[in-house]
Amino acid sequence: MRGNVTSAPKASNPERQPSPDLQRQITLLKARPDADYFFFDDEGHPVPFVVASPDHLARLNFHNFQEECMFGREVRGLDVIAEYMVKDMGKRPGLSMARIFKQLSKEYLVDVGEMVVKLQSQKAAKGYDPGATFLEAMSKDILKDLLRPQ
Repeated sequence: MRGNVTSAPKASNPERQPSPDLQRQITLLKARPDADYFFFDDEGHPVPFVVASPDHLARLNFHNFQEECMFGREVRGLDVIAEYMVKDMGKRPGLSMARIFKQLSKEYLVDVGEMVVKLQSQKAAKGYDPGATFLEAMSKDILKDLLRPQ
């Protein structure tokens, strides 16, 4: 999270306590500010995920959604970052989409797979490129709006 985890944001909800697995994630991110997330392989070793997109807006949006998921009043945007992380990490040995969804579901205490299915239905209804994640498509749309002549 590149420094975003060092202190809880103002939107933090003291009544929403992180699960032990999410607390572990936060601790790892505090120790390794160069990583954006950690997944765990078959042996339980942490595998860092770094947003490698050259699109600065996508990285910024990822971190905003991530902060909201970890510290917000509700778990919002988890489907967006889950879909994005699976596109990159889901093809690595030992890190399938199912494994990633299982880890995220355990950390956030929600059904991430169900959330992503709903997100993908919404993307299809809006005509987004099926090869792009929602985060990528959203960042592209924002950039188009910013660059549109007035």
